[in-house]
Amino acid sequence: MEKEDRELIKLLNDSKKGNKNSFEKFTRLVYQEVYNLVAFVYITKESREKLTKHVLVRMFKNASEFDNEELDIHLWIARFTTVEVYNVCKKQNGELFDTQISAEEYNYDSISEDSEFAKCAADYNQAFLDIDQLNEIMTDFEDFSKGQRLLYLMFAYESYTIDEIEDLLEIDSTFIGTQIMQIWYHWMVMGHKYMWQMRIHQRMRQMMKIVPMTVYLKLILMIMTIILTDMMLRVQIMELRQMHV
Repeated sequence: MEKEDRELIKLLNDSKKGNKNSFEKFTRLVYQEVYNLVAFVYITKESREKLTKHVLVRMFKNASEFDNEELDIHLWIARFTTVEVYNVCKKQNGELFDTQISAEEYNYDSISEDSEFAKCAADYNQAFLDIDQLNEIMTDFEDFSKGQRLLYLMFAYESYTIDEIEDLLEIDSTFIGTQIMQIWYHWMVMGHKYMWQMRIHQRMRQMMKIVPMTVYLKLILMIMTIILTDMMLRVQIMELRQMHV
């Protein structure tokens, strides 16, 4: 266990005894961590800051829930934050999830069972550690509802199983599976899209070093890059669909 984590645990344990000074220090240390998770769901700075403060107050009042023998301190912070954000979202917006059931089933109960999704999510999850990185990838989520973003956090970042999410949110696991399936397609496609873009761009840069480039030729290569990326992406989508047939 890292020294910083031991300090956080000590501060939180002191907070359980009502030590406000310890919790104020704990708050300063984890503020950005909580803020980044809130920022994944809420867009405006005002909403992010207001909800982050709300989560931290709730965390102080419920510090006794933390058990360092069961959970990593950062996982507990993430899980607590997401559930609180969900409760606020539900209070503000009512039901957050579409109750339609997809004909395609998601065949895993946890992301640890789905190695492809886990690998793809691991790359993106690094963004939750840095607000600048998170803001950069937010465009990839612009079509996601708040409910879907919260489900992504729970399933792909915090490693809840579908059954655990069902118990937490009191939503039928069939509906959760449908939403996870939509998230699965999105992230697998986006992940492979970036992978192919990187490979093609690397090849193009190598060619530019070898062959003298005119503006016209560079434009042609840019168009080729777009076409090739699209072709590779279409092939990947077909393969992903076949995996779940």
